[in-house]
Amino acid sequence: MDIGNVQNVRRVRNLRNVHFIRQRKIYKIRKNPYIELTNNEFRKKYRFSKAECLQIVNEIRDFLPRAVNNRGKPISPSLQLLIALRYLAKGQVQDDNGDLHGVSQPTVSRSGAEVFKMWSGNFKTSRPQYLNYLI
Repeated sequence: MDIGNVQNVRRVRNLRNVHFIRQRKIYKIRKNPYIELTNNEFRKKYRFSKAECLQIVNEIRDFLPRAVNNRGKPISPSLQLLIALRYLAKGQVQDDNGDLHGVSQPTVSRSGAEVFKMWSGNFKTSRPQYLNYLI
């Protein structure tokens, strides 16, 4: 065994004693479109009024998955609906849709998929007329 190998072994042993500090997760600031947008702006972005969206949320709330705890800042059914409506209304790129709502692109994909799955599955038999307009 030569001197170079001994030094490499010592470096590896020293690395075992080093504790890496994890970076804190940084969350985007989520905006509440119901508060921040006027009725006209809201209708332009989502094709429904605030009152209509709240009515839809009340009807579909039980069909969407809920977070058991607040770990990772879960998304409310209201925000899930708005993300899906924005995608359907404008065909917006998921990354831009996420920036608008303060969530990541994978979150937009998952929440949109949950809403679309709910519309095509459980809720299909009792689907109100306005959902036919969307689909």
